[in-house]
Amino acid sequence: MKRVLWTAGLALVALWFGWFAQGYPFSFLVLAIFTAWGGFIGFGFGTIFAERAPTGRLIAYWAITSTLVCSMMFPLVPFHLRLSQIAAAALGALWWGFWSGFCI
Repeated sequence: MKRVLWTAGLALVALWFGWFAQGYPFSFLVLAIFTAWGGFIGFGFGTIFAERAPTGRLIAYWAITSTLVCSMMFPLVPFHLRLSQIAAAALGALWWGFWSGFCI
């Protein structure tokens, strides 16, 4: 039940952010990406908090969820090209996901 509540809750929060973050013209693709991204993070947190015993799958959920959470920080990287921002975000998120999964 925790998975469902976390998934639905964060998907709705991300839907709200996606709705108000975009300007004119309105894009349903951006809205779908925001909602799916929030739902995946919610599913990860719901799985993490629902499990009692630490297993290999739980460590994978920690790594993937941390990677998804850290991926929203890519606009803070002071590069001029969008591709270099995305590459830096991907590398940083993978590094964080690896260490958060390794240290649990």
